[in-house]
Amino acid sequence: MEDQIIITLTDEDGDEVDFELLDRFTYWKRDYVVLYPTAEDAEGVVIMTVENDENGDFQTFGGVESEKLLQAVFAEFQKRHPEYYENP
Repeated sequence: MEDQIIITLTDEDGDEVDFELLDRFTYWKRDYVVLYPTAEDAEGVVIMTVENDENGDFQTFGGVESEKLLQAVFAEFQKRHPEYYENP
């Protein structure tokens, strides 16, 4: 079993939310992460960009502004991880 990587982010209300890191990859020269909320009632994944500071030392996550780009990145994730989408 692979070790889970848990990332804690702060939502717009100031509450901390834990996510499992499902994947990190480069798509069209930008880095993206695919996260899954660890809460029991969670549905779906969250896709975010990864931004480095000018020294490459510090990383922050940002939203994906374009719905078309978001769908393309999600499609790439599905190709990389068909095991999440196979029929039982």
